[in-house]
Amino acid sequence: MQENNSDVIEVRYSEDSNLEVLLNQKVVNFSEQSWMDLEGLFLHSTDDQKVTVMFSSGSGVEIRGSGGFLTLTVLLPEEFMNHTQGLFGVMNGNTEDEFTFKNKTTMSVHASPQQLFEFGASWAVENGTSLFTYDTEVLLNDYFYGEKHNTSFLPVFHPHEDPADPLVEEMVSLCDSDPFCRFDVLTTRSLQVGNFTRLSHQNHKQLVESLEPVISCGWLGPPANGRKDGTNYLLGSAIHFTCNQGYELAGTKERICQATGAWSGDSPSCVLRSGLFPFNCYKLSPEITTMIIMGQSQYVMMALGKSNLSLFGKMLDMRPPHI
Repeated sequence: MQENNSDVIEVRYSEDSNLEVLLNQKVVNFSEQSWMDLEGLFLHSTDDQKVTVMFSSGSGVEIRGSGGFLTLTVLLPEEFMNHTQGLFGVMNGNTEDEFTFKNKTTMSVHASPQQLFEFGASWAVENGTSLFTYDTEVLLNDYFYGEKHNTSFLPVFHPHEDPADPLVEEMVSLCDSDPFCRFDVLTTRSLQVGNFTRLSHQNHKQLVESLEPVISCGWLGPPANGRKDGTNYLLGSAIHFTCNQGYELAGTKERICQATGAWSGDSPSCVLRSGLFPFNCYKLSPEITTMIIMGQSQYVMMALGKSNLSLFGKMLDMRPPHI
């Protein structure tokens, strides 16, 4: 996942069935700390296999892992309303245009399961735009070089419940009336898959029922040659900024998340302190290198010999001589 020019985060299962997080295609280690403040996003991982990503826009993504399955929850601020569309529909409150293709044409909400399947296939990820990491032979062969959509594959749209099937009785006991659980048990022939679907559906319903509006001002990064203190980006949170040695802060040193969803103040910057400039080196001979630290009206000259460092100047109220 990525927002604008932010770092790229990928979450997947490793070969030993543990949740694995990749930052710009490199595996991240959370052994020393559970969170990271990165370029354009904030990343947090917990011991119970939950990864949370917050982007600078205020959008958030939560990934949970359990038993080899992943669930994904996306939380978006109100500003995304009427500006967001994709495989899961158009975020505008209108159910009539939920099935909108990339070319902006729409399909009826009363479309057949076969048509819905084809609609989903139209949003298949292409190699040119994919953010995934293909670092194993299986991933390369099956997903990078393989077909993005197998047109010969026909999924089960309406699984049949055969009363004589011993699995049906167990399915009813497990799933009750949950249609997603029942569908997955019948199509995969696995009660484990159905149970995970059931739990995920329950968690989703509980989340929707308990969901309350949250004001987020989005991720803030540190200024160049400086640092920031604070990793909370919700209403009332404050982020403090400081500069590295030799630099001074220009702009707001503290920004507070406001009720409007915007940060107070202006973006700070760290500027070189007056009178301090980078070193300039001049080679005088094979044995001596002279360095001049130039200020606005003064300089210090030092010579580096083969085996010693000697200071042969002092602070003078004059410009450095031409060398």
